[in-house]
Amino acid sequence: MNHFKKLTAGLGLCVWLALGLQAQTNAPVAPHELKPGPDDGRISFITAKLLEQGHYSRHLFDNEYSSKMLDLYLKALDPQHMHFLQTDLDKFEPYRTRLDDLTLKRNDTWPAYEIFTTFRERLEQRTQYAEELLKTEKFDFNANERVLLNRKDA
Repeated sequence: MNHFKKLTAGLGLCVWLALGLQAQTNAPVAPHELKPGPDDGRISFITAKLLEQGHYSRHLFDNEYSSKMLDLYLKALDPQHMHFLQTDLDKFEPYRTRLDDLTLKRNDTWPAYEIFTTFRERLEQRTQYAEELLKTEKFDFNANERVLLNRKDA
């Protein structure tokens, strides 16, 4: 039964990811201009209701699912914990128990866009930093050093 709860939360996550991807593929805008489209709130609301009423487990879209959806969304965007800063995660924490209310009562998908915009900004910052290092630093590949490949617990 536990995997059904994960599946349900995962379906909600898919909607959030789709909203983020839709925003990314729409007309080019600066990351700070990324905002919900006119139908996004309604799509989220309908999906949440379908999950509540049509899914086998019939679990309400409540604070528990809200928390899981936030965790899954952050993990989908940054599975290696390389992009989001602790300050970013702290900023998103108030959404942990509010996503259900925002989705069901207000048709508000703003948190998905805020999180995705922050992700894009961090990714751009890391890319710029790496490009600058490649231009200015001299690298010595003779040293016996290692890179942490799996940052899951970092």
